[in-house]
Amino acid sequence: MDDRLKQRWNKLILKLSRDFSDNE
Repeated sequence: MDDRLKQRWNKLILKLSRDFSDNE
């Protein structure tokens, strides 16, 4: 996988997981 694409996914996942944690 492209490194740039991986970084984008990582940021997205981090954001999603943070949002999910905030909802709890």
